[in-house]
Amino acid sequence: MKLAPVAAAVIALGLWAGVASANGRFPFANQLVVDPSDGKHIVLRTTYGVLQTFDAGANWNWLCETSVGYGGKFDPAIGVTKTGRILVGLFDGMASSTDRGCNFTKVGESIFTKQYMIDLVVEQKDPARVVAITSTGLGDAGFHVALGESLDGGQTWKQAGADLPKDFNSETVEVAPSRSERIYASGIVGTPRTGVIQKSDDRGATWERLPIELGKDGLAPYLAAVDPNNPDVVWARIDGDAALMAPDRLMVSRDGAKTWTEVGRTTADMLGFALSPDGSKVAFGGPLDGVWIASTTDPKPTRVSSIGARCLTWTPAGLYVCATEYPDGFTVGLSTDEGKSFTPMYKLANLSPLECAATTTTGSLCAKEWPAVQATIGAVPIEETGPQPVDSGAKKPTTPPNDTSCGCSLPGRTSGSFAALALALAAFLRVARRRC
Repeated sequence: MKLAPVAAAVIALGLWAGVASANGRFPFANQLVVDPSDGKHIVLRTTYGVLQTFDAGANWNWLCETSVGYGGKFDPAIGVTKTGRILVGLFDGMASSTDRGCNFTKVGESIFTKQYMIDLVVEQKDPARVVAITSTGLGDAGFHVALGESLDGGQTWKQAGADLPKDFNSETVEVAPSRSERIYASGIVGTPRTGVIQKSDDRGATWERLPIELGKDGLAPYLAAVDPNNPDVVWARIDGDAALMAPDRLMVSRDGAKTWTEVGRTTADMLGFALSPDGSKVAFGGPLDGVWIASTTDPKPTRVSSIGARCLTWTPAGLYVCATEYPDGFTVGLSTDEGKSFTPMYKLANLSPLECAATTTTGSLCAKEWPAVQATIGAVPIEETGPQPVDSGAKKPTTPPNDTSCGCSLPGRTSGSFAALALALAAFLRVARRRC
């Protein structure tokens, strides 16, 4: 029984081998952030670069990973501050752009130089304030984990408090919107691994360690959100071991991370989570489990959509989802009815390079990479002598976007092939889920 998903993976990967991106990954989106000062400006992290729209999804622009300062199979944490500055966490520091992606430079050098900046969060009620956390391996000496903070939209940084204990391998960080001094950090310690939450009530000057049960097959805890009105209500996801077909679990604590209660679970990866702006509802889901909604006061999750969620973001404009283009029919969608239906905002073919001067990092580095991305996602036709693209004129789905029975397919492939692919990827690929 447990061999079936692996066999499906081999079959599906062969069926879609020609569609893998230049870095060997499939073209998925897995984090979406909205500019806190301009709701039409959205930044999207994908497996083939960083995408932006400046007109609420009417047009999408691509910039390459090389320009930002990363590459390979790496999903960096991203954020946008009050001033529109884009921040990206890297293996060796933090990259920043103040011109919407044409140039990236390193920031916070005194804190983040040669440090793995594993997570960052732009504060909800004051998006000029940002916190970021490192998790750099020191061999047998443990980990270097430090909290950095910026009070001017990511322009300047200082370390908040002392380094965290060296036995703590950090994963995520969150700030309580209603009490900015309250900071939570999640991670693991020891062998066998134990899940812990580090909590601070003085913005990182001192920390209290609290346990969070991983369960028999749990790998790590990922903080998901803190209630906008109550700093003691915090949400987290427990990553189950996909190799053992263990479920992912959604947990909530209502006493400042002292005790935890399970709210829901997914059969495979829980890659999407979002808290409504008023804190009254929560959305979660994954590529194989669809989208679920629950009240935060009396959580009884209800499946509202079959969309294969790879990220969820909830703003006053509605609930955004990173979907699985095949078979969902789009890559990014927006729901104004709490996930019951989604309006497509971005499809793979609807993409063009970000226009930047040749003297900029993006202008000088990305032009040579665009043809490979172009061929991968079928953004525009290319010459027959070059790599074979997805046919941009392929038949578009005629069924509603939340109906996974749509007929969207690649030339020479059947929609059944994509169903096999979805099953395969859940068992075969483990996608970073710190920010989703």
